[in-house]
Amino acid sequence: MTNEEEPRDIKVVALDIYRTVLCGDDHDDELPARRGLEEFFDICDKRKIKVVSTSDADIKNVKIDLKQAGVNLDRFDNFYRLDQLYWKDFMFVVRDYGITPRNLLVIGDSYKDIEGAIRIGAFYLKVPEYMEAWDDFDFSKIRIEILIYLLSKNREVDYLESIKITSDFPNGLEEKGRLLDEYLLHVLLD
Repeated sequence: MTNEEEPRDIKVVALDIYRTVLCGDDHDDELPARRGLEEFFDICDKRKIKVVSTSDADIKNVKIDLKQAGVNLDRFDNFYRLDQLYWKDFMFVVRDYGITPRNLLVIGDSYKDIEGAIRIGAFYLKVPEYMEAWDDFDFSKIRIEILIYLLSKNREVDYLESIKITSDFPNGLEEKGRLLDEYLLHVLLD
């Protein structure tokens, strides 16, 4: 099966935790998880997409910190510790779920997340680091349908505030698709 024939439906989201979901500089565990996380889980549930934690930190600590931030741990299908030195090895997730790398979407903020996705041929969404209380990234703004469309054209999608996709995007995929191609298919927010 060639890459062009591989399935492009996202079946599993590998979600980094620190600086992606939880604030990186929140040493007192006072800040909540990033906005829109529960809504993102709801969207994934509706589409039958499993969400797993893929942090390089100890799983016990990840669970403690997520709980303190008010995150329901049951929303995650599984927890992985991917603490490889230079990049995360997402093949553990691929094998455990019996999917191809083209069924995996990695969401993270770091080189280790993105390089790990690239090395196995998975899709990825690079988000800005969550480092301050005023962070304006919102998980609920990620549109899975748009993301799948964009990923079918290109494996790489980055979050950039400067480009906005309006909610009427699905009605104008061709026109907006050409516009997005000019910007290297970099975004998903409305």
